[in-house]
Amino acid sequence: MASGTITAGSTSTTITVDVTGDTTVETDEQFFVDLSNVNAGGLDVSLASITEMGFFDTPGDARSVQVIGSTAYVADRASGLRVLNVSNPASMTELGFFDTPSFAYSVQVIGSTAYVADSGSGLRVLDVSNPASITELGFFATPDSANSVQVIGSTAYVADGFSGLRVLDVSNPATITELSFFDTPDIAFSVQVIGSTAYVADGFSGLRVLDVNLNNRGTGTIQNDDSATLSISNVTMPEGNSGTTTFTFDVTLDAAVANDVTFDFATVADTATEGSDFFAANSSGSITAGSTSTTITVDVTGDTTVEADEHFFVGLSNLNAGGLSVQFPERLPQRKPRARFRMTIPPR
Repeated sequence: MASGTITAGSTSTTITVDVTGDTTVETDEQFFVDLSNVNAGGLDVSLASITEMGFFDTPGDARSVQVIGSTAYVADRASGLRVLNVSNPASMTELGFFDTPSFAYSVQVIGSTAYVADSGSGLRVLDVSNPASITELGFFATPDSANSVQVIGSTAYVADGFSGLRVLDVSNPATITELSFFDTPDIAFSVQVIGSTAYVADGFSGLRVLDVNLNNRGTGTIQNDDSATLSISNVTMPEGNSGTTTFTFDVTLDAAVANDVTFDFATVADTATEGSDFFAANSSGSITAGSTSTTITVDVTGDTTVEADEHFFVGLSNLNAGGLSVQFPERLPQRKPRARFRMTIPPR
């Protein structure tokens, strides 16, 4: 051990260390030079130390935190998940929160999804893409108390108190399933998984090391080979001599669909004039899951003018069935279905 000095009025000095060269092919190596026993004759000179840059007093009992970029996700026990802007530690602000049903003990965030170990309410899966409006995507009620969680890919490893380690498939947060479990001897408080090995902090039973290479389950995937077509009917009816006549036409699916089906619709003038012959109808419609039809109405203006039949169209667009195979019928040259309305002139 040696000593160094910075003379009065100066601000620096140097320390040299000799390093031995060799011809061995090896990884980079490092060593440290520690400073100690600073003495400035009673003046206020100290070695660098840890200092507090700021704090945020969450409303609950902060148990776990993950920071991504300038955003901190805090498992705040009875106050659920709190999301903070920590870009300026001296002036942190809350971006949003989600009050989980029980006590939030641990959190892991992957992308825009937060996985919260929520003690007696199990694993809660949250959409945190908009911290000001967090929503729950799904949950799994573990048998005991979810104390800690680690997610790797589509698998969640939950330290579940007296129920040991629970291994969950979270590929679809709305329908989480349990893949396997291991009932540790005491209380599983925390878990870390590296590769196929889980390290579980198990209370008075110490550290338990588990092989979690699950090869006892095969997955069968039933591929959907069904599809549905959405179409719209035509309507032909008299316009009437005054007031308005409601033209109602059907929008139908040729098969029921497991999800809601939504679409936009808009009237398009042909030989009929929008505003004088019919009123524009531009909106959206839906067919609820399991149903096969809905209706759209357009008001037509009656008159006593002797004239040829007039036409307008209602076109459908922006079809959405939540990823299921639903399509418009193939029509050439137009690619989107239109209902053709013919207004006939009653004889006088």
